Amino acid sequence: MTPRVAALLAVVMVALSLTLAPATAAKSWPKLVLSSTGRIWATDLTKPLFSRGARWVPGDDETRTFYARNQSGEDARLRVTFTVSDPTRWLEAGRLRMSVFANGAWTPVRVAGRTGVVHMLAHRGEVVPVKVRVRLLPDAGARSMDRSLRFDIAVRLTELASWKEARA
Repeated sequence: MTPRVAALLAVVMVALSLTLAPATAAKSWPKLVLSSTGRIWATDLTKPLFSRGARWVPGDDETRTFYARNQSGEDARLRVTFTVSDPTRWLEAGRLRMSVFANGAWTPVRVAGRTGVVHMLAHRGEVVPVKVRVRLLPDAGARSMDRSLRFDIAVRLTELASWKEARA
């Protein structure tokens, strides 16, 4: 075998090994993705639901929607959990109301701390809208200007069997 033929054979062998190699680096899709628009999906929302610099006056009522998509390949349980930091006790004062709309009903968030708010069924491939509403009641008064509140929302997808067992 001449050196030229040997080199050509080596190139062909390398090319064949590359094309016949198993797809070990195949893309692994996350089981849960989120979107603020329902069109562009990621593992988390890239922007806050309400702007960080939002200033509210008595009577303000704002609702934002985000979407969760179950990509797990099977029906699953979707859990939405709020973690509220309320150093000025805005929720406790009763003039600020927060709630989540899912499963056809509004569920209030009444206390600070970590609160499991909503559990719902998310079918395989389903896009589930989750609405968050914040209302500053009209009778909140001028003292509400000194109050602040921060909340985070965690969304988790778990297998349906464990949910059914927990509910039985």
